Amino acid sequence: MKNLILTSLIALGFLVTTSAVSARQVCFTQYGGGETCVNVEDNSDLDVEKLVSKEDISDSYKDHLKSSEHMFNAEDYVYFRIKVKNKGDVDLKDVKVKDVLPNFVKYDKTLTDQDSDVNGNEVTYNIGSLNVGNDVVIKVRTKVVEEADLPADDKVCITNVAEAKGYRKDNNKKESDSGYANFCIDLPAVLGTPTQLPKAGPESTLALIGALVLSTGVIYNRKVVKSVK
Repeated sequence: MKNLILTSLIALGFLVTTSAVSARQVCFTQYGGGETCVNVEDNSDLDVEKLVSKEDISDSYKDHLKSSEHMFNAEDYVYFRIKVKNKGDVDLKDVKVKDVLPNFVKYDKTLTDQDSDVNGNEVTYNIGSLNVGNDVVIKVRTKVVEEADLPADDKVCITNVAEAKGYRKDNNKKESDSGYANFCIDLPAVLGTPTQLPKAGPESTLALIGALVLSTGVIYNRKVVKSVK
């Protein structure tokens, strides 16, 4: 009986330990529908921090840029900083970082000294070895697409995700983590409202009514983007 109880306690301890190292999933609503989900490891030896900025100045990088703080326009530069750290007690090898760019921005250049492999909206960096307590910082400059390639709406808030993985040198166990940053793009309006009222008169009055109806239609036909505000 004692052996049975001991075995049960060991099994329970294994289950608790296993659940403690499992990944949690973070999901983001994407513009136009659907979700993007990433796995974030709470107890991984790797730690990924992803920041965004409107300029390459150390103090200006933030976890997220809300639309109330700053909105990017067409062809603006968007800067990202990825910090990958080995916070475990064993050196890591074959560490790679994949930066997954969202829609409406494209890769421009890497500002730090890392070789990049660009494949569509994914940029991969081969870090190699990462010893205990060490970290690597990668700065990436991207660019918002031209106005003609943006959807016609008020704004769109999107997410940039960076994923890192590597292997422990003692037992080849895989370690991974993800970081993410949100930002918003100011989009061109479908149609603008009149900047000057027409002069008085029957024809002008009809033009004014038409303009008001048109502008009202524009307001009610704008989409609502459920994303980071």
